[in-house]
Amino acid sequence: MIECHTVLGNVRDDPRLRERLARMTEGGHAERLALSRFEAARTRLRKTGERGSDIVLDLPAGTQLHDGDVVWLTDERMVVVAQQPERVAIVHLSEDESPEDQVETALRVGHALGNLHRPIQAHHRECTLPIQAESELDVVRKLIHRVAPGARIESAMAVFDPEMAGEEHSHDH
Repeated sequence: MIECHTVLGNVRDDPRLRERLARMTEGGHAERLALSRFEAARTRLRKTGERGSDIVLDLPAGTQLHDGDVVWLTDERMVVVAQQPERVAIVHLSEDESPEDQVETALRVGHALGNLHRPIQAHHRECTLPIQAESELDVVRKLIHRVAPGARIESAMAVFDPEMAGEEHSHDH
């Protein structure tokens, strides 16, 4: 059994860990621990890694795991979190607006998506949010096209790493 108590770094952010992962993968000593977004938020979890190892996570309270996090590292073994892709809606804002209009559109889209009470991931002119079914994509399209007619909305399977500021919740309006 491998007991993991801390995050040692992330292979996406640390070139030394990325290089070590490549070497350990080549030698058969790296193991991916596939986690859903919800499992990645848990601090205590027992799961089987891709190579069959029994892996226990016992992390400090408040730890949020991310795709590429290294949770175990010795000369003989490396365990890396592999967050599983999930269905998401991606809102692409138009580039054909003036900078002032782009800001206004982004604020309107942010307000509209905020009313859905979903976590988001924002990057440049894109905003990504998790959806459960294609029918939800239609709801997002209708909502966004009211405030940003030039936006393009698509669905994809992707690793979703939400912004830390929001949480999924609901309340009566």
